[in-house]
Amino acid sequence: MGFHDRVALSFTKLIGTMYAVYTLVLFLAGWMLWQSVDTNAFDPYPFAFLLFIGNVMQLLLIPLIIVSQNLQSKHAELRAEEEYKRTVSIYNDIGKILEKLK
Repeated sequence: MGFHDRVALSFTKLIGTMYAVYTLVLFLAGWMLWQSVDTNAFDPYPFAFLLFIGNVMQLLLIPLIIVSQNLQSKHAELRAEEEYKRTVSIYNDIGKILEKLK
């Protein structure tokens, strides 16, 4: 696995947790509360800047998630191929044992 693959998987592990969801919810709620209460709010009610930040996060995270899914799919295919080889080997071994028992 290359450097870029490890980086993609580590970011995906980091953002794919419930702690990341809790952090994001707290950030969004805090931002909206802060901008609603502050008299000199720089991002008032429809929260355009917050939407911009959310869109940038989506633009960065979507390709990262796709790369991670591709890596996981490739590894799943390799595991399935190895499992198939093992199963065929076990099947052949059982056939040899049955021949010896006859």
